[in-house]
Amino acid sequence: MISVIAFFDRLLICLIVACGVRAVQLFLSVKPKKAGDIFDSAVMYNSHFNNSASGILKSAANVAGFEVIRDAFLYNAAFNLDVETSIELVNSGVLDRCWDIECLLFELSVWCKRQSEIESLMAAIIRRRWNVSHLKVLNQLTRPPLENGASAVHNVLRIMQKNGYDFHGGLPVAPETFFHPNPSPGLISDLIEWGVYVERPTEHGLSEMAAHINSEIDEGERRIAERDAANIVQALADAGLTQDDTPKPKRKM
Repeated sequence: MISVIAFFDRLLICLIVACGVRAVQLFLSVKPKKAGDIFDSAVMYNSHFNNSASGILKSAANVAGFEVIRDAFLYNAAFNLDVETSIELVNSGVLDRCWDIECLLFELSVWCKRQSEIESLMAAIIRRRWNVSHLKVLNQLTRPPLENGASAVHNVLRIMQKNGYDFHGGLPVAPETFFHPNPSPGLISDLIEWGVYVERPTEHGLSEMAAHINSEIDEGERRIAERDAANIVQALADAGLTQDDTPKPKRKM
């Protein structure tokens, strides 16, 4: 993951610990290929010294490019919880050429144990990358099963929805997508409510997983019906067309 060679390079350690950002920038102007090693070393330094190397991380990241620092970026965000620096890197465009941004979002959600702290970083990535795809996030369910893989996918999709992502208009999602050993309760019903079309199981109609998928689809459709009914009632009320059924007191003769 993070370069062991870089961690034990005394020159790099001296640059990071003793010399500071300006010295690192001068060093990288001469040896730009060392930027990845500088970033790795600064991440390891961060893990022991309260995320105090953010300036060095930003300098090295801008020289190295994201693909070189990807694993170390993930470690610094998910394990060091250096969310502030990570968001600055996102906003500066360091992640703009990341071709598997949905995979990165999934990995952040999988590996970080304090989701409330990492959510602001994931939201920043989603807002920056307007072409992020919910279908590619769902594809992460097909990776080798992790115990919290489905819940991690669900978490990414929730954050996308909270940040204005439009789920309408995509391709239908096959039921086999959700044949996961540890399904996340409410994932399918949330997708239905947000506008995703999930196909019902056919060949596996009697299986326990198929029953789960069908019940989730039913729940999603029920939520949509309730929402539509509430919208109609509200529209009638706004137009003054609702009938007041409150009993009127009888007029005394």
